[in-house]
Amino acid sequence: MEIPDMHSNFNDESVTICLWFNYQGDNGVLVDELGQTAISTGWHDSQIEVVNGEVKVRVWNLASVNLGNANNGWNFVCLRYSKPELKLDGFLNGRFSLTYVSGDRAAPWEYGYGLYYAFAVHDTTNLGDGSYFNGLIDQVMIFNKALTPDKIYWMKEVV
Repeated sequence: MEIPDMHSNFNDESVTICLWFNYQGDNGVLVDELGQTAISTGWHDSQIEVVNGEVKVRVWNLASVNLGNANNGWNFVCLRYSKPELKLDGFLNGRFSLTYVSGDRAAPWEYGYGLYYAFAVHDTTNLGDGSYFNGLIDQVMIFNKALTPDKIYWMKEVV
């Protein structure tokens, strides 16, 4: 499957990434941001990862946000970064994170790379052990803006 460079679809570094994943007790990278199509080379960082049952999100050069524990079975997770607010937070199974991280994220195109995403892959720049996610991922949605809480709640219930 050919994956296009998504950079031209983004006006700034704002992004919301949402997906469903079926957790069965294994650690692993759910979403990996890449600057090229190859993994673990050039620009690469884990952005949504399960670490000892905890779901964590981050964008490059900011600290991670813990969203809470994944349930066995299907879970709905979103990473949300707003460039105008310089704010990273996330959403897991009906609840927004209790904390957030402030700062200006680094994006791959700012360093001459493209923008690609990979799912359930290994990454050495990670939030835990960077292992392959051994499970199912469904309904991946990537938006070039920070969605409102109402829109994220709606997607969890309807999509």
